[in-house]
Amino acid sequence: MATPSTNTFAQTLRILTIALMASLLVILAAIAAMLAQNGGHPTGSVPVWTLLVVLVAAAGLVTAIQRFGYRYRAVALDTPEDEARLSSAVQLQVTTLIRFAIAEAIALIGIVLGFIVSSGGLYPVLLSVVIAEVTMFVSMWPREALITRVQTALEREGGLSYLREALDSPPPTRGSAS
Repeated sequence: MATPSTNTFAQTLRILTIALMASLLVILAAIAAMLAQNGGHPTGSVPVWTLLVVLVAAAGLVTAIQRFGYRYRAVALDTPEDEARLSSAVQLQVTTLIRFAIAEAIALIGIVLGFIVSSGGLYPVLLSVVIAEVTMFVSMWPREALITRVQTALEREGGLSYLREALDSPPPTRGSAS
């Protein structure tokens, strides 16, 4: 059981999610400033094709998150509790980062488009960042629905994952997943 001064894995995962999402907002502010100084018109008339590219890319990347971002190795039936807890926590942590990387790609596409066009470049950036932020929140935030989904995937072959117990414990340390 975690002591009051020790963050649990769930708290650490929430902090990680907030930090990753906030970093994208900082990047947005920097990109907006760069576009304003780039000599173009960042809020001029927006080329509609840039918004369509963002939407199509976002649809594809959200599909990729659903397909690749929730792959878990099932816990074997005879796995000891400590090993199952560690494996479950590490798998959740790794897949959270995979989902982040894919969701962030949505924003990166919008940023590239923002620099390609000479007018209205801020709009594809804004649209892509909003979609990426929503996607990150939905796919990364350790809420009950996500935890249940992960636990179901981990326990699909009958083994116990002890995921909820792992979430209430200190996070796995570097090198502990050998």
